[in-house]
Amino acid sequence: MRRLAWLWCALVAHAQGWTEADVSRAMAPFDFVLLLDQGHSVARWTQHLKATDRFQPCSTFKLPHALIALETGVITLQENRRRCVPGECHSDHGDLDLNRAIHESCLSYFRQTARAIGPTRMAAGLAKLGYPATGPLEPLDGFWLTGEMRITAEQQLRWIRRFYTEALPVAPEHLAAVRAASIKAGAGEWSIQGKTGSSRAGFGWFVGQMTRRGSSSWVTVLIKGDGATGMEGERRLKQLLQAENPLGSKGSGDGVRPITAP
Repeated sequence: MRRLAWLWCALVAHAQGWTEADVSRAMAPFDFVLLLDQGHSVARWTQHLKATDRFQPCSTFKLPHALIALETGVITLQENRRRCVPGECHSDHGDLDLNRAIHESCLSYFRQTARAIGPTRMAAGLAKLGYPATGPLEPLDGFWLTGEMRITAEQQLRWIRRFYTEALPVAPEHLAAVRAASIKAGAGEWSIQGKTGSSRAGFGWFVGQMTRRGSSSWVTVLIKGDGATGMEGERRLKQLLQAENPLGSKGSGDGVRPITAP
């Protein structure tokens, strides 16, 4: 039975066109988890981390956070500007709207909206969205970055697919606006949407949706080690997408070794 499970995982990975060697080269020297959902199957690659390890969501949390801020009326599609306070942020972003706050990952903007939302409405909003991370909402203006909230790579993957494909229980125009704010620079033929997240503890996330020729996949990248950031995880993913053996092409099959079946 175990042999059959391994063969199934190998066939799934072969279908993606990425070998273990491809992924290891792209992610080196970091420890990593890479999960790829093409709708019919999930391929997985890891090194010294597990897809069930729990980490803070960091700035990937800004996607559900933005929806809650809109749904509670703390900001609106017409009135959503805030002034970045450099003392509570990693940079001085100046005056910015929601779209720029997501693109530039302005911590101060979302600290301000979290304080305005408050703990009761934040908890209710997360429950309504079915956001899978767990842990206390403390400190209120930074629990996703420095608090005890935790999420796994598997949970990130399931959530990001829902975010981009399901009619979540929010106003459709709010969902459309936050999705649009998550558009990233593409990679080759691929258009990409998603969000990075980084921790001073030395790990980084990228979660998102990738689309080519009308077909979408969903991805979670987690890297850990010196210099690991969400932007670096995104960059390594794009290297894979632009490689000679891209997603969906026929790979050699040599060294294919995703981790065990979900």
